[in-house]
Amino acid sequence: MFLALWFPACVLVTTYRINLRQPVNEHRMHLSFAGVCALVGPAAARLFARFSMRTAAMAIGGPLGRPVVAGLVVVVLLGCELLTSGRNAVWARRLTLHEVAANNGAT
Repeated sequence: MFLALWFPACVLVTTYRINLRQPVNEHRMHLSFAGVCALVGPAAARLFARFSMRTAAMAIGGPLGRPVVAGLVVVVLLGCELLTSGRNAVWARRLTLHEVAANNGAT
């Protein structure tokens, strides 16, 4: 229950209680997202362990299914890496950061 409330509590505190006076506050989600990761990681591990090798070959837990699940996890992580690399290019220079913020309606 604590981790389920961690995300909204951190977002509320960093958004409404603490005024950072910064034009772009993308990094405010880092601490909040720790709660999401702490929930999703063990849940994914339980889901992965739940599918035993005794099921049919093409089932998720079968000999072919587990590599498929692992492959999907890798694809999702690579997608996240590509999105992060794109944001790194924006954050690399102050000018690009402010240009993107102005184009997206930030004040």
